[in-house]
Formats: sequence, structure tokens, C-alpha cells
Amino acid sequence: MKKWAGFFILAASCLSAANQSTIPVVDMQDFYDEERHEIFMEELSGALRKYGFFAVKNSDINIEVVKQAFEAMIDFCALDPEVKMLYDASSTNGQRGYVALRKEVAKGSLYPDLKEFYHVAAEREEEQYERLGYLKNVWPNECDFQRPVLAYINELDRYRKPLERAFSELLGQEKQFITNMTDEGDSLMRLIHYPAPNQKDPNDQAIWAQEHTDIDMYTILPPATADGLEVQLENGEWIAVHVPDDTFIVNMGDFFQNLSNGYFRSGPHRVKSPLGQNHERYSIVYFVHPRSLDKMDPLPHMIEKTGGQKLFADATRIELLMERLADLNLASYDMLEDLADSKIIERLIEVNRASPDAMNRLKENGLASQAVLDALAGK
Repeated sequence: MKKWAGFFILAASCLSAANQSTIPVVDMQDFYDEERHEIFMEELSGALRKYGFFAVKNSDINIEVVKQAFEAMIDFCALDPEVKMLYDASSTNGQRGYVALRKEVAKGSLYPDLKEFYHVAAEREEEQYERLGYLKNVWPNECDFQRPVLAYINELDRYRKPLERAFSELLGQEKQFITNMTDEGDSLMRLIHYPAPNQKDPNDQAIWAQEHTDIDMYTILPPATADGLEVQLENGEWIAVHVPDDTFIVNMGDFFQNLSNGYFRSGPHRVKSPLGQNHERYSIVYFVHPRSLDKMDPLPHMIEKTGGQKLFADATRIELLMERLADLNLASYDMLEDLADSKIIERLIEVNRASPDAMNRLKENGLASQAVLDALAGK
């Protein structure tokens, strides 16, 4: 497999080589090997329970396709701000198009993230857009963006199928359990630019992206063009994520955690500029989603495995996503109405997992139920 060093030079990276991994590394070829399959599954399970993160080697992903997607993002970010705003994502609740610098605020954070990004998804047939209710992509015309980005999405969609068989096995389900949801899922690619931070600014403290978990099934990402990704362990310790340069990083999202009733972690993570460094960073992450109405209810097998008590709410993918978008202040009034009508906030209150910010958004717009008002009042 090709190494990443040449690409990082091309991308003007200042990433130092990392030969040792700080998170578990699994070999994808072990998944196919009958003699090593059980070892692979044990390693994967341990990684998801302790970290919620792992790295994969021998993934068979075409590195040239990845490189071209990075080049496309770098070219777009070099455009004038007024040109980039032609593709502003406000009308899509931030789900398609461009989101400007310091627009997104992580759940529970006081400060906006120091990043700009672009959201796209796989292209679909017109019948699928209508049936599934998904948004269409918004493509910039000023640079070669659509072709390389779609090529990378297609490459990851090919690669993720074996991973999903492994995830289904971990949940005690048939091998197509996850793929049956994600094949038509509203998976989202985020191409991110983190500008060089102002080290003298006490508000951002060189934090590119504040602590958060991913609101998806799982996330795939290649190593970025600079260090900065950190994951939080259950004891509260933060560790820098370093992986070999020929691997891909995968982290589990809130939906998978919900299905497992918390047995597997959706690992909190952040992106922080290394101390004393003042450089920019590019990253491309692929959020793999189920379909909007797929149920993320904790599975009976996993409830039993975690002590017999349901610790997470019964919910669909779209309900959990609406709650997160409300929390991030990216939800339109129409979406807030749908959120209130769904009663997902009330179900999250029952398991002590409702977002105070999302509840306040409902209250501010006159959409809060009595249960939401009581929760905000601490009753």
C-alpha cells in the first residue's frame, strides 16, 4: 500500500510521521481469515469498548482518490469568502453546502469551533430523493470539486461493507443488519479546513473543534494534514490520536452506542492545535448514517448484556439528528416544530440524556411541552 508522506508534502502539511499508534490497530485481512477472525473481533470489541476509536490497516482504499479529494478541498478553501458564501448551507440546516468559520458550536460548548467546512453526500436517483426525503448536493463551480469528492465517497461506500459486517456481528445480529440501514442512509461527507489558530486568543485556546461525539452510525477518516485529533477515555484523560500513515481511523457514533445500550462507546473527541504550533489543518470525515426512519432503539440482546435496564432512548435516526441540530442551533423553525411533535426530547428526558440547549430552543420558540419545561426547571 502507498504511504502518505508524499501526499502530506503536497498538501503543505506539517504533520510529523507517526510510526506508533495510540489507539488499537486492526488488520482488515484478519477479518477474512478463518483462523484469525475471532482474534480480529476480540480486538475490535476491545477498541470500541475502551476508546470508541480504532485504526484499520490493509483497507484496500485507493490513496490517489483520497489525495485528489484533499486537493479539491484545499482549492475550494482558497476561494474568496464572498464566493464561498454563494454555497452557504443555512437553507439546509447546515446539511448541504458551505458552513463558514465559527458557525458551528459543539454540544455543551461556550465557544464556536475554529473551522469552516463543506457538506456533500452521494448522488442519488430522483426517485430516491423523493422517497427518502434527502437533500440534493450543492456543488461549487469555481474549482474541480464534484468529480474528486464523489469519487472518494464511492470509494468509501465500497470499503465500508466488510466493516459493517463486523459491526453487525458485534451487536449479535445477522451480517447485513447495519448495511440494510446504511445502503440508502443519508451518509454525509464533511471536508474541513481548520485555519491557523490565534494562540493569544483566550477564548479558543487553540481548540479547532470542541469536545463532541458524532451523531451517526460511525465515521471514517484518513489521517489529516496535521496533528490535533484527541479522544477522551472513560477516566477523563485526553490522548492524542496518532496512527501509522497507511491506516484509516474509524470511530463509532451515537447511533451505534444507542443500539448497543452503551456497551460500545461513542468516544468524545476534539481537535486541538498542538502546543506551540501555529499552522492550518485539513481533514475529510465521512459520517455513515442509516435511513431517516430506521430505529436506533437499544437492542434486546445488548440491553441484557448491559444489565437488563434500558439506558438509551427508543428513537429513529432523524429524531436523534434533529435533537443534535437543535442543540447546535442549526435547526430551522420547521425542524423545531418536527422535533417537538416527535416527542423524542421527552423520551431522552426519561433516560437523562436530553440536551438543555435543544430544550431551550424549543422553549424560546414556544414549542416546549410541560415535561420539557419541568426538566429545564429541574423538577
